[in-house]
Amino acid sequence: MAKSKQPDQSLANTRSLESLIRFIRGQRVIVDSDLAALYQVETRTLNQAVGRNLDRFPEDFMFQLTVEEAESLRSQFVISNAVRGGRRYLPYAFTEHGVVMLSSVLKSQRAVQMNVFIARTFVRLRELIAGNKDLAARIEKLERGHDRVASVIEVLVDDVDGSEAIESVRLGWNGQWRQLELSERNLAALSKAFDRFWDAARPVSSTKSRSTGASRDPKAIRAWATANGLDVPARGRIPRDLEAQYLQAGGH
Repeated sequence: MAKSKQPDQSLANTRSLESLIRFIRGQRVIVDSDLAALYQVETRTLNQAVGRNLDRFPEDFMFQLTVEEAESLRSQFVISNAVRGGRRYLPYAFTEHGVVMLSSVLKSQRAVQMNVFIARTFVRLRELIAGNKDLAARIEKLERGHDRVASVIEVLVDDVDGSEAIESVRLGWNGQWRQLELSERNLAALSKAFDRFWDAARPVSSTKSRSTGASRDPKAIRAWATANGLDVPARGRIPRDLEAQYLQAGGH
């Protein structure tokens, strides 16, 4: 059996996939203009392809936003020009199942590959929710609130005290790595405690040495991404693919 081609990781670096998932009518969705940008097609082209195959998109796969929902989307998020203005129709929202179906109607290699990354993003979101009771409670509240439009980035909480998190930190010790979300206060406390040991430590080249440390500076990654025209969430987790691209570009 021929080995399946792995999706090109650079494709996912053009957008922060986590930041594109919204809660609308209690469902986790991605709007048509954001998907069109990922697939590198016009929003009109995407919706025309869907219109020719409406039998494949029942209501639990896709729905059209109301005027109020579209206005809430425009006012809350930095979104593409297609949503901000110039449209003659209200945006469509696609659930995870709808996104999977899109690759079958668009029939492009990029759509197929991008859907691999999108599916993994939905899986990561489910795993994050399953491992955090406070986050699960917030998600459940959003899913019950059918009149609310929100981003998954809004619901990240501090793993230490349950307050609002602003950064995702990766820590390593004795060959093991862990990741946690931290509030501004706890992030400052971690940095203050860690700096004492970092300043006293000697530089080493061996990857087998016992080490500890926070992930790459999120502020530096955000500044680099913004300067290079890449989308990055203003708060919360820095996507792994974006951090990898930052390191490949020589970031520290």
